[in-house]
Amino acid sequence: MDHINEKRTQNELKRQVDEQQAEQDFVALAETPEGRRFLKRLLAECNVYQSTFTGDALSSAHREGKRSVGLWALEQFNTCPDLYIQFLTEKTHD
Repeated sequence: MDHINEKRTQNELKRQVDEQQAEQDFVALAETPEGRRFLKRLLAECNVYQSTFTGDALSSAHREGKRSVGLWALEQFNTCPDLYIQFLTEKTHD
């Protein structure tokens, strides 16, 4: 039984380390002007701020899948709200 609990503890610690690394990776990206420009292009490509409805079920499903990825990327800003404000207010040459 101890072996099972030890394995669970190890798995939980690994998950926490992986989660922290993912947060640090995103912050490193969002801290740079190049990273923020990339994220703006990604969100635009994913149609995050647009409806996914096209009138065609398959096309709408495809657009909703892209939007889901974009919403996930946008959600990553939850770990660094100050960078999200900068992201929103920064002028770009789009």
